[in-house]
Amino acid sequence: MSRSTFPRHVIEQVTGRSGGNCECMSSGCTLVAEHIHHRRPKGLGGTRRPESQWASNALHVCLRCHLKIHAMPSWARDNGFLVRQADDPAAAPVWWRCAETGGKDMVVLDNTGQMIPTTSRTGTR
Repeated sequence: MSRSTFPRHVIEQVTGRSGGNCECMSSGCTLVAEHIHHRRPKGLGGTRRPESQWASNALHVCLRCHLKIHAMPSWARDNGFLVRQADDPAAAPVWWRCAETGGKDMVVLDNTGQMIPTTSRTGTR
């Protein structure tokens, strides 16, 4: 797994939520989660804010999905994989395992490592 600035207990929450499978699952996904991705980027002082280190700001993703998230920021923001600095990750829905169901299942990630389904079905593959 890549190096992370998340506390150990948050890493355990997020890896428990993922079960070792990529939480993004975009096209080309390898399915094996190996990176903890910050939904609200670490830059510009983001890591100084306590909520940047919470489970709601983390996704367990494969390398290919992680690279896609950063290479396609508009797509990633539209689908909740990236969250703007001003936004609260715990309130920002994310398209969890986007290719798994073929639908647009949005969830909110809480700070205990759990998911809360939403009725939102917006965004693009």
